[in-house]
This record gives sequence, C-alpha cells and structure tokens, in this order.
Amino acid sequence: MIHRALKLRHQITLICTMNMKDLEEDILSEDEWDQLEEMEATLMPFYKVTKRLEGNSQEGHHGSI
Repeated sequence: MIHRALKLRHQITLICTMNMKDLEEDILSEDEWDQLEEMEATLMPFYKVTKRLEGNSQEGHHGSI
C-alpha cells in the first residue's frame, strides 16, 4: 500500500489540495512523504523475500517453505 501511495503521490496531493477544506487534518506533509519513502525502502527486502518464498509446493499441501 505504501508503494502504491508513493506511486500516486502527485494525484493524491492534487485531490487533497482540491478538497483542502474537508481533508485539512489528513493531508500528508513533505516530511511524512519522506518517511513513507524510508519505510518503503526498509520494508521492500522483506516483501521481495516473502514473494520469492510464496508458491505452490510440488508434493505438499502448503507453500514452498
């Protein structure tokens, strides 16, 4: 979800700006966007390993782990 939000950052910011009155307390600051980028960079290796270990086992009833 963080990855998707960062990918759509421009659109999210535009929508929030257009609806500033209703979303005033929910708009992310530049610092918060930077924190999301750092969180994504930290979590991405775990995501990649998890996706790599997922799958259908050939002889068992569960995934490949």
